Amino acid sequence: MKSLYRQLSSIKLTIVLTYLIVSVTVTGSFALLSNKEDFEAIDESLLIDWVWATPLSSAWWIILLVLLVFIFSLNTIVCTFDRLSSLFKVWSKGRKAENDEEETLVTQEISRGKGVRIRTLLPYIAHAGFLIALAAHLTGSIWGFRGDDFAAAQGDEVEIKELAGFSVKVGDLDMVVGKRGYPETMWGDVSLLGGGKEIKRQRVEINSPLIYKDIAVYIKNVQSVPKGIVLKKSDKEGEGTFLLAQGESVHLGSGELRLVGGRMDSRYGAMELIFIEKGKIVEKRWISPYNQRFKLIKFRDIHLSAEDIKSAPVGSFSVNRDPGARILFLGLFIFAASLVAHLFFRRSK
Repeated sequence: MKSLYRQLSSIKLTIVLTYLIVSVTVTGSFALLSNKEDFEAIDESLLIDWVWATPLSSAWWIILLVLLVFIFSLNTIVCTFDRLSSLFKVWSKGRKAENDEEETLVTQEISRGKGVRIRTLLPYIAHAGFLIALAAHLTGSIWGFRGDDFAAAQGDEVEIKELAGFSVKVGDLDMVVGKRGYPETMWGDVSLLGGGKEIKRQRVEINSPLIYKDIAVYIKNVQSVPKGIVLKKSDKEGEGTFLLAQGESVHLGSGELRLVGGRMDSRYGAMELIFIEKGKIVEKRWISPYNQRFKLIKFRDIHLSAEDIKSAPVGSFSVNRDPGARILFLGLFIFAASLVAHLFFRRSK
């Protein structure tokens, strides 16, 4: 046990692990470039789920890297404990350091009997911040989730399948396309509902999600999707114009004939019209306002012409949960603040 403690508290082990972590990361980067397909989903799922679903031939370096970081964390914990225990032993006895190694652990103020100063503890506070950040990542990987993308139009409410009782309701959506034809900005008004009540509402944009506690709602894309087709009907009863949406049905004439909006083809701007009479499909025809060949349809004594395609913006969203997010920010803040303070104290000597 003592031998294991000596090994884990060794600075040499820290150096060796650092070189190994860097080497594995570099090697893995080349492996990633040569097999991009297996790594496409790594940002869309938890690391544990990705490792289980990925062949070992691709995931080996990720597994090895996690193992090395785990040992590095143990090394950091044991080294910090070993150095702090030595430091406070010297301070509590009010004596100077007895050897060079101990001297490196204690500032001149402590060796002179002036007590423990904050700048003496700053490196170990940085270690604590690093360990807190690692613990946060572990917490998020075990108890968090990354939800599947879902599409929603204005007014839609979508349940979050991973969180019972929670749902997302979508308001206005918009996307601004630049001169080169690429999206410049996209946004959507989103409400997070819990138990049927609105918990939080926010306009979400790329890299600006709605965040409530450990839940985050992201917008991925906004695109214009055909909603329906404007048809002009002419028969013995006269003329009229109406909008036919997908899945919607209208009566034609005074009998039992109904017209149902079928599939939409976004590429060609066309809709499949389904004629139903007495509960049975009697005919299917495609119609489009952009193709003269399919612009007009005659069915019995009814003439239909396609006037326009009506579109509506539809957003692509995802919901993630990371219970370690706040812990992560705390750890990073402690780590960064201790490093800045350490540099300040070094200059003020």
